[in-house]
Amino acid sequence: MWSIKMGDKDIFILDDDPVFIAMIERWVRTIHPTVRVRSALTPEGALAMLKAYPTPTHILVDLHMPQANGLDVVRQLTPHAPKSRFILITALPTDALEEAARQAGIQTIVSKYQLVNYLDQLLKNGNANPGLMKKP
Repeated sequence: MWSIKMGDKDIFILDDDPVFIAMIERWVRTIHPTVRVRSALTPEGALAMLKAYPTPTHILVDLHMPQANGLDVVRQLTPHAPKSRFILITALPTDALEEAARQAGIQTIVSKYQLVNYLDQLLKNGNANPGLMKKP
């Protein structure tokens, strides 16, 4: 899990792929050098991070992890971060996934291929539109 802090933005990212995390971490430190980064590779690490640090404004969760499904992880984390906006990251968003994500309390789905652009918009402007969810 990561914590990206820039101004009043505080973003956590949970992903089981250390190479993906390293790539995003390098990008964040290069483009947004004042941003602080934390990471964890498991849902248990995400839960520990939420208990140790203030509730983030955004929590990005990978859909496919060996330990758990991202939708189930969001349901587990929501009581610990009731004011956070949950964003699901996945390689292949689908209409069926959008409905399941809404039911889990996820406001946005972002393709892993669009994540860097999405984070850049979010960090620069305070909002971003990945264009994947039909309704906010």
